[in-house]
Order: sequence, then structure tokens, then C-alpha cells
Amino acid sequence: MFALRHLIPVAFRALFRIVFSSLLFAVVAGGITLGVAYAATPKWPPGALTIAAAAVIAILAGYAAGLTTLIREVIRGFKDAERDVAHRVEGEVSRHEHIHA
Repeated sequence: MFALRHLIPVAFRALFRIVFSSLLFAVVAGGITLGVAYAATPKWPPGALTIAAAAVIAILAGYAAGLTTLIREVIRGFKDAERDVAHRVEGEVSRHEHIHA
């Protein structure tokens, strides 16, 4: 029960971070692509090929940011679980030593 009560908020926090970072990087990458295209050929609105390239770059940047955030959250989860287990074991050892002392 302890693990499930700990896992649900962590999962929602991780999901929020993944979605936020994916959207942020997708918007930034798409904007930079359109900005560079406008700087190269000062014509607005850009052509269909430029918009397609910006969309592909935005999707790839969002995907990469989402996966990177997912890996970071998984590693953070393992570290937190390790810390919790170590804390509980240390508490049990100290309690056991106090009883037998």
C-alpha cells in the first residue's frame, strides 16, 4: 500500500513534466525553424515545404525532449526508491540493535 500511495503522485508529476517539456521544445524548435527560414528568404507566409520541415523538426524535438524527461524521471524514481529502502533498513537495524542492547 505504501508503494502505491507513493507511486501515484510520482507518476502524475512525471507525466506533467514529460508533456510540458515535449510541448515546450516542440514549440521552440518549430519557431526557430520558421525564424531561420524567414531569415534566409524574407517571405511570409512560408511555403508548404518550409512548414512541413518545421513540423517534422518540432515533432522530433518534442519526442526527444519527452524521452529524455522520461529517462530522467525513471532514474529519479529509482534513486528515491533506493533512498526509501535504505532509510527503512537503517531504521529496522537501529530498532533491532536497541532491542538487543
